[in-house]
Amino acid sequence: MQIVTLNKNLYQPFRDCRLAALRDAPEAFASSYDREALMTEEEWKAKARQWSNGTTSAALLIMDKENAMGLASCYRDSQDPAQCILGGMWVHPDLRGTNLAAELVANLAQWAAERGFRAMTAWVTDVNGRARRFYEKVGFILQAEEHVHANNVDLKDLLMIKTL
Repeated sequence: MQIVTLNKNLYQPFRDCRLAALRDAPEAFASSYDREALMTEEEWKAKARQWSNGTTSAALLIMDKENAMGLASCYRDSQDPAQCILGGMWVHPDLRGTNLAAELVANLAQWAAERGFRAMTAWVTDVNGRARRFYEKVGFILQAEEHVHANNVDLKDLLMIKTL
């Protein structure tokens, strides 16, 4: 397994991994499998560029040969430019419990700190206790802020913050 920076040439494994994530854990994302499965090749290339432009965003993939087995992105918070948002975080079920998810977060936190971000935020669904425990393990602290999940009004998204 190798962690690599997403670029437009990796759009196919990125697409496959992102769609697998949306199928596996639909409650964890603001988007949906049905929405993203309709995207064209050019839209996936554009999404790869957007998610990992190197200046205001970065994205990493866990690669096993030609297959992406995990991903995470980090991008400037439009509401607070001193913060970045960790998003799109997903690791294949076979790799959960390994250190690879923590490595994704550590690498993105380093990228963010090097660019002057002072904090990284993440939103976790209230029913996803495993993700919440993971974020706490890698230094995120639960905040009081929450909002209704984008795809399911019965769920709440909880804000977590990691100081960089």
